[in-house]
Amino acid sequence: LPHSKQITIHAQRMDSAQMEDFLSAHAFDCVVDATHPYAVEVTQNIQSACTNKSVPYLRLLRENSEYENCVFVSNTQECISYLNQTSGAVLLTTGSKELVAYTNVEHFKERLYARVLPMTSVVEQCIALGFQGKHLICMQGPFSKAFNSALIRELDIKYLVTKCTGKNGGFMEKTEAAKENGVECIIIKRPTDESGMTVSEVEKMILEWL
Repeated sequence: LPHSKQITIHAQRMDSAQMEDFLSAHAFDCVVDATHPYAVEVTQNIQSACTNKSVPYLRLLRENSEYENCVFVSNTQECISYLNQTSGAVLLTTGSKELVAYTNVEHFKERLYARVLPMTSVVEQCIALGFQGKHLICMQGPFSKAFNSALIRELDIKYLVTKCTGKNGGFMEKTEAAKENGVECIIIKRPTDESGMTVSEVEKMILEWL
């Protein structure tokens, strides 16, 4: 984020109790929850803290993208079960958090290519799990359709695993690149069917309050 007198950045993990203390210390007029649609626990903690401290809560939710000709699975475990019925190279674009589960894919060291953030702690974690060399791709996204397409061709990818992260998360660029190269796209569904507002709707409500 840009440096500004109007912006205070607090980059730190907080549980529900810590969030309550944070809300009390700063006396916020409202909280906008713009967390990732798959970060269920964080959203629950924010909602709980706001409820307990009587602070108005707004959920900014990424819009679902349009997609077709894809395989949908409910969770990581279902994705692993599906992959174990297939053969061919797999590009994982779901990050490092659940990478340990994918070690249950048969011959994962030869089949799987993990694209993760270029952070020392993440790289060390991936190497410890057995992802290394050309099977570990450390880059900061989101990526263009052309870049995804080139990577798919270079690694001879047959399956691409992703989450429905919305337009800003580079979701369409991945699915379109997969379609263009005849790659099957496996999408892990959002864990909850929650409701929320768009960026413009949140902006409008805040401006009305001000």
